Amino acid sequence: MNGFDPTRSIVGQIITFLHRINPFSSIMPQLNRMHALGQQVKGTRKYGMRWEFLIPLVALLILAGSLLLRALAPTTPRNLPSRTVTGIAGTATAQAAMTATGYPAASNPASTNPNSVTPGVSPPPGVDTTATATFGSTVVAVGPDTGYPNPGTGPEPIGQAPGGVPSVPDTTNPPAGGNPISVPTPALIEPTTAPVPPPNAYPTPEPQQPQQPPAQNNPQPPAEAPTPDTGTQDPAAQPTTEIPAVTPTEDIPPTPEPTLPPPTPTSVPLELLSGNVRWTTADSPVILDIDHALASGSSLTIDPGVEVRVAPGVQFTVAGTLRAQGSRFVATEGRWEGIAGTQGSTIILDQVQIRQAGQSGTAISSTGGTLVVRNSSLNDNGGGIVSIGSSLDVRNTQISGNAIAGPAVNVRLPERGAVNIVDNIIGGNGTPAGGAQVLISAEQPAAPFAVEGNHLIGGSGVGMIVNTDQPLTGTIRCNSFDGGNVGLQLAVRRTDTGGFNLVIENNAFERQTTYGVTGTLGFNVTNNWWSDPSGPRDAGRNPEGRGVPVGVNLQFQPWLAGRAACAPTR
Repeated sequence: MNGFDPTRSIVGQIITFLHRINPFSSIMPQLNRMHALGQQVKGTRKYGMRWEFLIPLVALLILAGSLLLRALAPTTPRNLPSRTVTGIAGTATAQAAMTATGYPAASNPASTNPNSVTPGVSPPPGVDTTATATFGSTVVAVGPDTGYPNPGTGPEPIGQAPGGVPSVPDTTNPPAGGNPISVPTPALIEPTTAPVPPPNAYPTPEPQQPQQPPAQNNPQPPAEAPTPDTGTQDPAAQPTTEIPAVTPTEDIPPTPEPTLPPPTPTSVPLELLSGNVRWTTADSPVILDIDHALASGSSLTIDPGVEVRVAPGVQFTVAGTLRAQGSRFVATEGRWEGIAGTQGSTIILDQVQIRQAGQSGTAISSTGGTLVVRNSSLNDNGGGIVSIGSSLDVRNTQISGNAIAGPAVNVRLPERGAVNIVDNIIGGNGTPAGGAQVLISAEQPAAPFAVEGNHLIGGSGVGMIVNTDQPLTGTIRCNSFDGGNVGLQLAVRRTDTGGFNLVIENNAFERQTTYGVTGTLGFNVTNNWWSDPSGPRDAGRNPEGRGVPVGVNLQFQPWLAGRAACAPTR
């Protein structure tokens, strides 16, 4: 090789040789600096090799490889995405010729000629490859009119590289108006849908926005928030609006808990008795653990000595005929409801004990039927006897020691039939203050009644109340009204006594604190005992009287000078 001196270092010989080759003259300063670096590390050795030789040699090999690849590169211009440029004379869309790295390909000869096309290939008919546009002193190549609004959006011309639009020539003149050209990253430029400009006119460029994908029938929330277009944002004013993590939807109120209908009342287990039924001592004790009902037209006979044990809350309903003699009804525990007669029923209790009944306030009841209670006892119950429109006969029965919320015997007179309350002991029951041991009421013309021979212990209330707005026929005779604030109260809601046929005589009124008898009308209460031979106390009509007081309006003279023999004693 001409000019090569083996006495010099290899690197120095290579640099001297390259100086003589004109194409490499432009890179000689870099090679000289590499050689100087090798001289600085002279004397450094590793594994027998000098660094001043190794480092420049590696750099030289890298440079030689680059030059070789550059010499072999094709001269065909590369197609790049479109850019938007701005000048004083107007705006237009042009193609900027760039390399794959995004820098202008000024070193490519073909890129400096806007009219160059691929050799040997003719453009399609009607395509003008020589069109240019001038903005001030800047010459910009304009792509052929393909009929599409933006370059690169139509089909590729035949014989050209993808994109098919000649590159913008490299120029050192600044754009007209002095405004710098903003070159966003190619990946951020999307095709636009701007309208096609009319001939010889340039449309005003619109901001390029990413094309929205078509709406889906069932949109799904994005997996992650999209990255904002940083190529068109002002770095000093970054958006602060947060992108929702899910697709926004209308506020759906929480599904309320469904409102369930009220449960259907559970049918109470019921044992129906029909036909002619008899409970004998062989069946005793008879356990009623569920409600029992005696069917209409049927009969039940309970023999003497039979004990009927009733579970708490259980009721015995009678629509037929119940006959019990010498038997006993008790609760297994707590309180049971009681015996209830319905319309047309007949209940006959003789020498019967009723215990722990009246859970709801009534031990024995009859509505529109017949109720007979004789020689029996009702003790330790939560209620007494209730007769509504029924024929009633209560005799020789003790009703005491009960916790009763109302009268011990509560009678609403029937229109027909009879009501007899005779020879009973009724009192000592926990009736409410002011309440009555016996209540007789009528709301329509009623059958006659008889209250005779009873020992009525008033306690803190009233021995007996007659409450009516209808004329009544009845007898109140030979009773012992013992204690209480009032013995007998006649509460008549009328203005006169016309139609009344009440006989009130041979009764003993003793130890009342207010009145022995009181009434709203002037009933006749003669021939009664007022607990003293001097008669009742009345300041106007009997100032000498030392007996229990008598109410105004009542006719009390003559009175009995001694206790009536028919009135029971304690």
